[in-house]
This record gives sequence, structure tokens and C-alpha cells, in this order.
Amino acid sequence: RVRVTMPSPSTSKLGSAEREAAAAMELLQLSRARLARATASAGPAQTGSRDGQGSSCSSDPATSASSASVTSSSSALRGLRRPLSSLNPDEVSHLLSWLELDAYAAPLRAAGVAGAFLTGSDSAALVAFGMKAHHAQRLRTELLALEEHGVPLHYVSRPPSYCLGCLKCLGQVLPAAKNAATAQEQEAARVAAVEAASAEATERAAQVANATRARAAAEDEVRLAAAAAAAAQAEAEAALAAAQAAVSLIMDRVASACCVRWEPLPDSPTMYADPDTIHEELAAQPGLRLVPPVRLLRSDWIISRAAELRASTSAERRRELMLPRRQELEELEPSAFYTAEEVKNLPRGPRNAGFPMAVLAVSHSWESVGHPDPDGRTLVLLAHAITTAQTFQVSKGPYTWQTLPPRVAVFFDYCSLYQPPRMEGQKPMTESQHEALRAALARMQVWYAHQLTTCFFVTDDPQINSARSTPYHERGWPTFEYHVAAIGKAITSSGWPQLVDVGIGVDTLFERGVPLTPAALELLLESKGFTDGTDHGLVLSLYKKTVQCMIIGASRLIYSSCEWGPNEVGAFAAAWFSLCDRLEHFSLATNPIGPKGVSAFCEHIGPSTLPRLKFLNFFNNQIGDEGLRCIAELLRRAPPHLPNLKTIRITGKNDTTPEGKQVLEEACRARSIKIEG
Repeated sequence: RVRVTMPSPSTSKLGSAEREAAAAMELLQLSRARLARATASAGPAQTGSRDGQGSSCSSDPATSASSASVTSSSSALRGLRRPLSSLNPDEVSHLLSWLELDAYAAPLRAAGVAGAFLTGSDSAALVAFGMKAHHAQRLRTELLALEEHGVPLHYVSRPPSYCLGCLKCLGQVLPAAKNAATAQEQEAARVAAVEAASAEATERAAQVANATRARAAAEDEVRLAAAAAAAAQAEAEAALAAAQAAVSLIMDRVASACCVRWEPLPDSPTMYADPDTIHEELAAQPGLRLVPPVRLLRSDWIISRAAELRASTSAERRRELMLPRRQELEELEPSAFYTAEEVKNLPRGPRNAGFPMAVLAVSHSWESVGHPDPDGRTLVLLAHAITTAQTFQVSKGPYTWQTLPPRVAVFFDYCSLYQPPRMEGQKPMTESQHEALRAALARMQVWYAHQLTTCFFVTDDPQINSARSTPYHERGWPTFEYHVAAIGKAITSSGWPQLVDVGIGVDTLFERGVPLTPAALELLLESKGFTDGTDHGLVLSLYKKTVQCMIIGASRLIYSSCEWGPNEVGAFAAAWFSLCDRLEHFSLATNPIGPKGVSAFCEHIGPSTLPRLKFLNFFNNQIGDEGLRCIAELLRRAPPHLPNLKTIRITGKNDTTPEGKQVLEEACRARSIKIEG
């Protein structure tokens, strides 16, 4: 058997795992051939000892000398044997390695097992050291042969790892070669993965660069498009301004050629009872470049807008729902307005109520200088009042009023009149808008004082007054609107309530006081606040024109169901009777004036007072016999008072007796005056 020294891994010159594996296979074949020859020449002793598996496999010239010396020493040891009982623990360990029982070599050496123990031991003793039963049986068979023939010296002189010719050694070389090949494959795979990752990263970088360039190009296109859009918008605005200027010039020339200039219509005693007065304010005026002075809102639009406002949760959305100026609303939502023709076709109230129009004028105070209702509280309160008035019938005693019509045209100054810019970003008014606003302000009283319109007064209420610095009745314009509306509107259960104080409640009847004289209103306005100081003179002038037509120049004055008592009758008579030279019909029906009220009436009647009065109505006034005697005494005065009086009505609940009526009949018979009742 040939022994060679295994070169250390550090001096191995294998070029690759493939060459190492080929060399190992070649060495295996050579070792098997030499094993066969050694077995044939060594005899039976060597054949059973499994020691003929060596062969030199070193082809490196640097190791040839050491291989020769090992071979010669191995030849010297061949045929030398030792008794099994003479082996020490280390030699027993080498023997187990040669017998391919390496796993048990270390435990036996640690236990100090020598050859003497193995000589007399059986399989059970070997199993006690952790050896498996079949391994112990095989070892015991080998030991019996070694006891008989002796142990070959090279079995105990060194372990089999020094012999390249050993099949066991080859079994270690081949896995190493395989591991080396696997490592090389893994390295190649790693290099390929790195190269692939690098290529992918390069491609990704190229894609990012392309995307960056595309984004830059897109941004350039966006900037160019934005610049083009801005230029187009500027061009469009310039074209629009030029068109508006051209239209304005044409209208000026047409107006000049036709001598058309807007002038307010002359006031007349009948203008506040004529529906055409309202229609004229809504019609396009030639003298105003065909712009209507006033636009009226749809009540259903107000209700819908208020519902959106109540449902909004963000402050930004509430700002978006703020009521816009008329000029913005005409552009954004033109459908929010009624046309003049649509207002004319709205259903009107019953005949007994005077055919009131479905037109509602709103009196409210502004919560800020820039906007009347920045938080939308007035809008919500107004919408609630409208819906309530459209569904709830007001009652008092035996009388029940009708509900407000389902469709109403609403006058709300901020949306119905053109407004100057008061907030940042608002455009200034055009010249035609200026003229329309001046025309509307010149007849502002019509919307409140007209006998056919309905007025809602959004007075102080905890829900809306919390943000106000000045209460409703401390402001100039609301004070004017409140008093001018109470001058001539009828309060009759034949129609719906035409005066409603929203702050008090839609379900509560409005109690109309005695109309103020212009002097009394002027004194009252001195303590009220105006945003624009020049408005003080304007509202006073409007009030004077109103009372001139509706009281001083009126032929009929009806103050029925006003809840007036003797004091109110006396105050009205003292303030107005001396001025009412054209009055022909006067009614205090359904007021609890009593006999004192009749006395107050008679006290302010002089020879020249109410010279044209023909009809005097004391229906349902609870005047009693005392009141009848006051009237009879008035009629007997000389010179004759109320010279043109023709009829006196005393029907209804007046608590009179036949005796009292007889006194009045005698006085009326002398003057040819008719008594009703």
C-alpha cells in the first residue's frame, strides 16, 4: 500500500473546480487498480484488513520527493502487526478511523478506552458508549479478526486522512470539489445578478432622466398655455370693454336723438295703490340704457339657498353661499330673479282684500359695512319666515287670515339693487348700473309703502342680533322702512297679513301705530345711525313724498283693525286732520276706540276740517250711546262741521240703544245724512 502526503489547501494549484473534480475521479480509478494488485500480492492477512487502498495522486513536482519518502516508509511498515490488547487510547482512536467509525473515536478516547478493554468487551459494552447496535456488532466482528491476526501497524500509527489513495479520503475530496464548483456557480450567479441589477439601475436612471425631461417639457407647455390663456382672457376682457363702450355710446346717441332721459314719475295719490307702479320699477327703462332699476328674487330660490346654508358644515362653504351683489348674481344665477312679465303674471290676493300682489319687501339691518349678512343668519331667518307664512294661518278672535302665496317675488336690497364695491375683489359699478341705482333709490319708499305689497321686518332676535353692534330700531334706513310701511296698508282678514314683524313672530299680528308726521320722523332720525350721512336727507325726503300722497292727498283713509284706542285716534286727528283737505272716506272700523275715541275724533274737527269728507265709518267700534251723542252734537254745530258728510256707519258691535240712535237720527235728518246701522 502506497502512502503519500496530502498537500495543504494553501499550496493547492487547482485552477478551477472542474479540473479538481476530474483529477479526483482519475485518482479514484488509479487507486482502485492499485488496490486490486496490492490485495493479490499481500495475501489473506492484508486482504481482510482493508489496508490496500493507497495510491499517490499528487502530480505536482514540488511534492514528488515527499511522496517517495512516504512510499518507502509505508513499504517498511507493511506486514508489521501489534496485538490488539497493546493499543493505547490514541491508537484505538486511529484504528476506529480506519474502520470508518470516526463518530465514536472521540468518545472512546475521552473515556480512556485502550486495546485491553476492546479485547474482552462484547457488543453491549460498546453500546454503552453511545454506539449504535449494528455499528457495535460490526466493530466486534472486526476486533475478533484483529485479535487473531494482529493489528497492522499503519492502522494505529496515523489516521487515514494522510492517505490520498483511501476511498474515505476521496470521499472528502469530491464533496470539497463539488462545494468549490457550487461556490463558483454562486459567485458567477452573484456577478450575473450584480450585472443585471446594474443594467436595471442604468435603465431606470435612463427612464427617470427621460421622465424628468418630459416633465420639464410638460411644465414648459403648461406655462406657455397659461400665458396664452392669460393673453386670451386679457384680449377677451378688452374686447368686452370695447363692446360695452360701443353699446354705451350707441345708447347715448339713441337717447340723445330721441331726447330720452330718465326722470322719476310724478307722485300721485293713486300711485301707492296702482300695481303698474311696481311693474314700472321692474321694467327696462330706455332712459337707463334698458336696465331695470330693480330685480326681484324668487322665494323658492331664497328657501333653497337657506337650506344649503343650514346644511353646510365648513366656514368656507358658508362664505361661498353668502348672498352676492345683484351684478354678480345676474351673471352667476340669472334664474334666481323673476322677470318683469313673470311678476305681472303672479296670482294676486282676493278682491275683498284689494287684490294684494305676491310681492314681498324685506326690511333688515346690515350686520357689517361690507356685507349685510356675512354669516347667512338673516337669509335663514327670512326663509323660515316665508315658509311659515305660507303654511300657517294667523287667527285673532273670530277672524282667520289667509296664508302667503306659494310663489312670492322678494325685494332684498343687496340682491335687488346694484351695489357699489364694499369688499376686496369686487368690481366697480358701470355707468348704467350707477344710473339704475340712483333711479331705484329715488323711489325706494314704493316697495314698503305700496298698499299691495307685503312687508317683512327682520327686527331684533337673539339668533341674529348677537353679531350686531346696533339694533334694528336704532338704524336709519330700517326705521324709515318700518314707519313708511305702516302708513297705508290695510289689515283685513280677507287676505294674508301684509305687515309681519319676523322678530316677534310670523304667527303674531302686526300692531300698526299712528303714522308719524315728517317733523316727528325727522326728530326720530336724528338719533339713528346711517352708514352714509347723506342718506338722512334722502329718507326724510322720501317719507315726505309718501305722506303727501298717501295721507295728505288721499281721498280714502282706512285704518281698520289697527288695535287703536282713544289715544291713537286723538293723536292721528291732531296730527293729520288739518292737512287732509281731499279726504272723502275715513274708516276706523274694528278698533276698540269706545265713546272716548269718538270724543277725541270730534274734538279735532273744526269748521274747515275735512271739508270733503262724505263717508265716516264707525263699524264695530263699541262707541255706545255716548259716542252717538258726541257725533250728534258735532253735526249740530254752527257753522256746519263736515259740510259734505253723507253717510255714517254705526253697524257691528257698538253697544247702542234705540234712544241713542234716535238722538243721532234727529241730528242727521236735519243735515240729510244717511245712517247705516
